[in-house]
Amino acid sequence: MLGKIKSLSFNLREIQVRPPFETDQVKHAILAKSFRDLGMNKSTLWYQKKRLLERGSIRIYNKTKHNFVSK
Repeated sequence: MLGKIKSLSFNLREIQVRPPFETDQVKHAILAKSFRDLGMNKSTLWYQKKRLLERGSIRIYNKTKHNFVSK
């Protein structure tokens, strides 16, 4: 498996870390506005509110992120 060389070498690529999209404005909008105002499904907003109240953080996927970026 190793062949003639008796050692292993690993080359790792750098991982780009994106800054978090969660801002206080987004959190406030989720807690204050209705699903119609935000342009998303009722169940999506319900799960985001629940997670925000329980853990203090939310997951914002691209489809949902589009609702906040355009406004």
